[in-house]
Amino acid sequence: MRRLYLQIYLGFLAILVAIVIAAALLGALLHDGERPGRAWAQGFAAILADDLPADADAATLRATLEDRAETMQLDLALWDASGRRLASTGPAWPDTPPDPGARPRRRAGPPSLVVALEDGRALGLRIRGDARRRLGFFAGLFVVAAVVAAGAYPLARRLTRRLEQTRRGLEAFGAGDLAARVPVRGRD
Repeated sequence: MRRLYLQIYLGFLAILVAIVIAAALLGALLHDGERPGRAWAQGFAAILADDLPADADAATLRATLEDRAETMQLDLALWDASGRRLASTGPAWPDTPPDPGARPRRRAGPPSLVVALEDGRALGLRIRGDARRRLGFFAGLFVVAAVVAAGAYPLARRLTRRLEQTRRGLEAFGAGDLAARVPVRGRD
């Protein structure tokens, strides 16, 4: 027969695993690939377009993008109306822009979005460090789960200690030891 405290502890752990799985599923369902939000990205692109004149040289465009990218913690890319990349910040933007109206595809790395500007150019926005935040969330979830698991064992053991003493006393009494007694403790 399994000890009662083990049954209770395993029950705690099963509930904990269910909570972790539910949190992971909820996070996956809520992440629809629209980060950083199409409306936000279009508004930001409209504001930034004023700082990126169509007749500016590549060095000016790059300096402006680097300044805005640092301020907003984004990686940025700018393509002309023909699809040629004019300037970019951060790692590995494609030479030609993805379709600005397309829904962002899920892939490894931080989410990115391409927005069409009024003058025919395209602006790409990518959040910096999103993968680290996601990893940090799951690491935090794991730490919380480990703390709860470590704290649940002594709690289950304490809750069942008197019940197990009662069970042992009753088993001894049932086996014929009429002198067996169970001490009464606690106020519950």
